Amino acid sequence: MKIQFLGHSAVYVEASDRRILIDPWIRGNPVAKVDMNYILSIQPNYILVTHGHFDHGLEDAIDISKRTGAKLVGYVEMMQYATQKGATTIPMNIGGYIQDSNLRIHMFQSHHTCPYGTATSFVVSDGNISIFHAGDTGLTMDFQLISRKYSLNLAILPIGGRFTMRYDDVDIAKDLLGAKRYIGIHYNTFPLIKIDTEEARQYIELYDEKEEISI
Repeated sequence: MKIQFLGHSAVYVEASDRRILIDPWIRGNPVAKVDMNYILSIQPNYILVTHGHFDHGLEDAIDISKRTGAKLVGYVEMMQYATQKGATTIPMNIGGYIQDSNLRIHMFQSHHTCPYGTATSFVVSDGNISIFHAGDTGLTMDFQLISRKYSLNLAILPIGGRFTMRYDDVDIAKDLLGAKRYIGIHYNTFPLIKIDTEEARQYIELYDEKEEISI
């Protein structure tokens, strides 16, 4: 499984011969590592949006879906909006999953607010390797549910504080999730989520030092 970090919370995943974008906020993202032409060249099969806050790329995701035919995946109220805007959508809700050959996309709750409905997170699994993208969340005991369902190879966690958990919450998150590896996202994009990166490295790997990994 290949994971490429695209800036802020945006991630590209290749799994089971499928191409998956998660929270693809590209246009207007001051830390975006790629542009929209690159995103369109990927020709994604699925676009997962964890929730409706602007910095998680719903509007970009709708446009990408319209221009590539990619299936936009998210909670049902947000997908109703995206459908009205012309996207091809797969509505889901908490606890549901979709299966495409060996690929499973499983939706979980996040501890966060948002427009259109509720905030979510996703596990992407090919049956052998499972990764967790937490979206935006505070530290939550719901992480235990994920660890009981999946043996995670990678957990991707927001660490900027103020609007989500912070990097010094990661030790507790590790106890709950039991993943083999952890990488932090959602930090340093805006002044309000500026972190001490040297201190943060004591707790978690940082995405801007790991632009692409294979697991």
